[in-house]
Amino acid sequence: MPNMPRFKVLLVDDHAVVRHGLRAILEEELGDIAVEEAGTAREGLECLRKDDYDALILDIGLPDRNGLDLLKSIHSEWPKLPVLILSMFDESQYGVRMIRAGAAGYVTKASAPEKFVGAVKKILAGGRYISSNLGERLAANLSGRNDEEPYDVLSDREYCFRTNGVGECGRTLSERQDGQHASSPRSPEDEHEDQCRADSLRVLQGTRAVAQKRSQLAS
Repeated sequence: MPNMPRFKVLLVDDHAVVRHGLRAILEEELGDIAVEEAGTAREGLECLRKDDYDALILDIGLPDRNGLDLLKSIHSEWPKLPVLILSMFDESQYGVRMIRAGAAGYVTKASAPEKFVGAVKKILAGGRYISSNLGERLAANLSGRNDEEPYDVLSDREYCFRTNGVGECGRTLSERQDGQHASSPRSPEDEHEDQCRADSLRVLQGTRAVAQKRSQLAS
């Protein structure tokens, strides 16, 4: 009978290429780990309600639910589950807000594979993954210093309006697309798709680098 993996992680991201690439990196670098995948917020919640996990890796750009709202719900229902936020957005835009909402760490999809793996290791060990820059911003936020970014002091609802536009907060991707005309100029969702394609390419490059490293060690 095969040995059970030491850790079980749920990876929620709406792009299969990103999920598969990150899963390959984690399995190669950590070894004793099982990574399950979900492509939507609904699927992710179903997995969480059916099984126990040591950590959750969560993309906040899911098409069927607002990322901040989803994180709050997860933290409320599973308060001991460490959540690592995976985002196409720089930590200066979402980092402080996500940590305040209960996330154990924040990494961008543009991060090097080593940084991503290090973040997962940290939260699996019971720690928090916070960069020095994000740590400084958190300290400023808690102390009320006036060097905070203006959007750090907004309410969550106000911030959602700021980043998505009035009326966009909480609406699904399909709902937003239904209101667009075919000849409309490029929308934030179009830009999001472009960024996700670029992120997928980075993940594939990282996966290839891991494979090359393994080949070199074996030779």
